[in-house]
Amino acid sequence: MPELEKRRDHETALANAVIRAWTPFVVSGPEYTQLAAALAAEIKPPLYDVFLSASLGMAPGSGWQGAIPLDAEADAWSEERAMQLADGITATTQSRIDNGWSPEQAMSDARAEVIAATEVTAATTAGEWRTVLAAAAFGILLSPRWYTAEDERVCDICGPLNGAPIEVFGGWAANGPPAHPNCRCFLEWTGPR
Repeated sequence: MPELEKRRDHETALANAVIRAWTPFVVSGPEYTQLAAALAAEIKPPLYDVFLSASLGMAPGSGWQGAIPLDAEADAWSEERAMQLADGITATTQSRIDNGWSPEQAMSDARAEVIAATEVTAATTAGEWRTVLAAAAFGILLSPRWYTAEDERVCDICGPLNGAPIEVFGGWAANGPPAHPNCRCFLEWTGPR
């Protein structure tokens, strides 16, 4: 699948969810268990939307996709990822505050934007893989190639991977992007192989 349709809209929705979750804690100071719960609740819906959009974007109109419970898959994946991500964000926030950062610094809009860009990439990749694995059960075999955004922001890590097959990028990032925070790379799928 080429770049996720409306990627910027998905990033904005996810960044806004992170900001909504942590804004009360910027003012009052974080109570970390409550912060993690608020983050998980806020970020699950936008993660679900990206995973499902990527999954449906991969599903051809041949009818086999109706046999795949994509809604349930998106729900399960986004639930688990939201909890993992909330725990990670909370741990990093706590570490930063413990090391002298103010809550405003530790929970900034810029950080939320990096989290959103990274996680939209991760959810896109996960959604596509789910559909590709399901397609394989129907004899449709697809193979990924890694592509960058091909702009001035492409990093030294991802630049050399542009156009690389899984045999090359798999040693670096087993399932594909993201390779690092703020990664905007994507996979394109060809097949049958």
